[in-house]
Amino acid sequence: MLHRELVDAGFDRSYPTLVRELRRLELRPVCLLCEHRRGDSVTVEIDHPPGEKIQWDWLELAPEDVPWGEPAFVLIGALSHSGRFRGVFCEQMTFGHLAEAMHRVLVALGGTPRVWRTDRMATIVVPGTDRLTVDAAQAAKHYGVDIAVCPARRAQRKGVVEAAIKYATRSWWRNARVATIAEAQASLDRWCVTVADERKRPAGTVAQIGAAEPLRSLPPAAYPAVIAVERRASRLVTLYACSSERSPEMRAGAEYFAEPGEPAQRRYEALRAYFVDELSAAQVATRFGYSPAVVHQMASDLRAGRAVFFRDSKPGPKGASKAGRIRDDVLALRARDRSIEEIAAALAAAGSPVSAQTVWSILDSEGLERLPRRAAGKRGVPAPRLAPIKARALEDWPAGEQIAYSTVKVGLSEGDRR
Repeated sequence: MLHRELVDAGFDRSYPTLVRELRRLELRPVCLLCEHRRGDSVTVEIDHPPGEKIQWDWLELAPEDVPWGEPAFVLIGALSHSGRFRGVFCEQMTFGHLAEAMHRVLVALGGTPRVWRTDRMATIVVPGTDRLTVDAAQAAKHYGVDIAVCPARRAQRKGVVEAAIKYATRSWWRNARVATIAEAQASLDRWCVTVADERKRPAGTVAQIGAAEPLRSLPPAAYPAVIAVERRASRLVTLYACSSERSPEMRAGAEYFAEPGEPAQRRYEALRAYFVDELSAAQVATRFGYSPAVVHQMASDLRAGRAVFFRDSKPGPKGASKAGRIRDDVLALRARDRSIEEIAAALAAAGSPVSAQTVWSILDSEGLERLPRRAAGKRGVPAPRLAPIKARALEDWPAGEQIAYSTVKVGLSEGDRR
């Protein structure tokens, strides 16, 4: 930011020259958190032999930091010996995106080192353990490498890629003039070649030192990992290359098939183009937004019977509803001036139990209003009283008085009377 403002004011030197002059003139503020790592403090330098190790890490960009308004993730892979690095933009940080981005970075670097150094990201290490995930272990076997995971709270073990992320953020991303994720990827690729690789080192430029590293050759195909991303149909028009290949003679509605909106439909159309139209995996990947490895994986799943696109719908009711069956009876009872409760009770007695709410919904659909409230004597038989009857307590007990009663009326025998 400071360098851009000085350039606008007439400064004609490069960004490294500006940093060097600021340090020489001691104009930079002192960072108290970094002071213990400088001067006479003891530091440990890790030896990085050529072609031995590559370090991986994510650069996360929030939606408010990108022009297209959606979160973006950049996988950075940096060679530990030379510091040469490349980056790939991804929409998410799933293992499918990670595997594809790793392969693209390795292709750009010209091979793979023997060891991959990563932090404890969830797609590599099972959370809460020290074990690699199944996908990470299979990917390492596919490329013939070892995965070295940084110990907990030891981020300095991958300081090369951390420095690469800081350098790319300050030197490239702050000044990048991009509007889409595709433009950002193209801009990053150009900057890595023209700027980052041209940094001077005692043994030459970063590009020269990186080209001399003995990297292993890559397998013929990338690791087959599935990438699944759900997008809104409104954005698919700009994402799919097939949208520009539509013929102007297509009938209205053809965009439903040319621009599939649902993930399952997109997979179906991609496999149909691969098997029926006999397009290559690369052509299908470009048209529908996949990678060639994902296309081959989907084709294998279809041949094995693991791909399901159409399901039988659940049949609905075959007969009329209860309201339809009792509609005529409800209307006949209302014609006799019966209330809603009386109609429900009459239907229940006839073997068709129905709620008062159902009776009212039938009457309301026919445009019939509720009956006016009738007097108490005209409402039919009153409901039985359910509340218990309590006896009133006597104020004074009639002590000493003779109480006459008839033993015959209470059903006592002659012996009981005595």
